[in-house]
Amino acid sequence: YNQDGSSTALSENENLLLEMFCRNFNQTCKNSDIVARVWGEKEIDPKRTLEATTSNLRKKLTGSTLVIESVRGVGYRLRKK
Repeated sequence: YNQDGSSTALSENENLLLEMFCRNFNQTCKNSDIVARVWGEKEIDPKRTLEATTSNLRKKLTGSTLVIESVRGVGYRLRKK
């Protein structure tokens, strides 16, 4: 839900990604762990797919109190602004 009470639809992969970030709040999630959790054995370009999905999720979190940080060369972390 957004601050104004409205909701934003998430894709299945965005939902899995956000769930992983929430379970590991304020902790860095490794790129390889994220790809394994969200996409499993699916044949994807892990770097591009992860970047695109994270970018889309960041846009949907705009206006919330949460932010997704990149941890260069390691992964991503969800934290409060």
